Amino acid sequence: MTTKQNAIELARTARSEAANTAKRTIAAIINNWNECVKQAGFWCIYDFPTTGYTRKSQLVADLLRCADQLDEYVEPNPHAAQTVEQQTRELNASLTRVLDVEEAHAEALEINNAYNTLYVYAAGDAAQDVWPHLTEVERTVSVEFAHKQALHENRQHDDAIAYFAAEGPRICLEAFTQHQIKQIADFCHSDALELNSAYREYV
Repeated sequence: MTTKQNAIELARTARSEAANTAKRTIAAIINNWNECVKQAGFWCIYDFPTTGYTRKSQLVADLLRCADQLDEYVEPNPHAAQTVEQQTRELNASLTRVLDVEEAHAEALEINNAYNTLYVYAAGDAAQDVWPHLTEVERTVSVEFAHKQALHENRQHDDAIAYFAAEGPRICLEAFTQHQIKQIADFCHSDALELNSAYREYV
């Protein structure tokens, strides 16, 4: 049987089950209906939960609703809000969006864990010792850390040189941090070495 034929038969079964509830328990009706749904290939769409129904009238209403939806599936009403296929497509799309969000969240957690891991390790030799044991994400974050630190130090270095060039001999070393003083000294030393080298070449 084709899917449409199965839908037609299942709609008939739904109406038959709804019409013949006398002398049958709710559980018996649900079990029979779920078995028919499974055989028709509409499992996870029209099957009913085995618990939760307290009155047969609730069950009858749901059976008739399923029958109407199956009729709509077989002969779509152009004025209907949505067909079962459209609902299924939308459900699948929403599930995909949920999975995308979960995947993005998992990736964000992994990056966050990498940041937390790298805060523990010291720079320099300690970081080099740890490098082979880091994950790909931790390595990426480590490189980003190093790059940010290098840019920060470069800005400090440029600021110190600009200030030194502007103030000249009136500079007060107490206004600088130890790190900035070292940078100024390094700059002056390298500049002196270059001048010395140029002088020797000239002489």
